[in-house]
Amino acid sequence: MVRFLLVQIGTKLLQEMSKEIDGVRPAVFSKAFCDKMDAYRGFRHVVRHVYAYKFNPDKLKVLVDNLPDTLRMARDELLAFANFLEQVTSNE
Repeated sequence: MVRFLLVQIGTKLLQEMSKEIDGVRPAVFSKAFCDKMDAYRGFRHVVRHVYAYKFNPDKLKVLVDNLPDTLRMARDELLAFANFLEQVTSNE
């Protein structure tokens, strides 16, 4: 799931998914989650475009330490959105 989120979701799509569409759907992801994902997307950019010797070990440790919480957030927010979709389809 993390690979999908890091590789497939670009900045624009992530921004769109964090917006509520009034009368249509709630935001899929919270601003807090999107902020966390920006840090991981930034790391991915460094990995793809910069040599490993330029890694900042302190920043890398923060990302590693925060990963379980970030994954929990992703799961919880996706499940909440799935519940919204189930409610919509059950009301039709």
